[in-house]
Amino acid sequence: DELRPEVLLLPSLSEPHPDHQAVALAGLAAAQRTEFVQTLLFYEVGAPLHPNTVVDITAVADRKC
Repeated sequence: DELRPEVLLLPSLSEPHPDHQAVALAGLAAAQRTEFVQTLLFYEVGAPLHPNTVVDITAVADRKC
């Protein structure tokens, strides 16, 4: 609530690793308890997904690296 995020990035729910699944479920539960999160984006870690959204991170790419 302190940061008021609008977008939450989570590992895919289809991830085979139990830790990744736990993080995804915890993130979903946290998002449901706040009014700020408007968008959930799931990413792959170990299980391939078929992307349906691309986010342009050009403005923060150097910081990410």
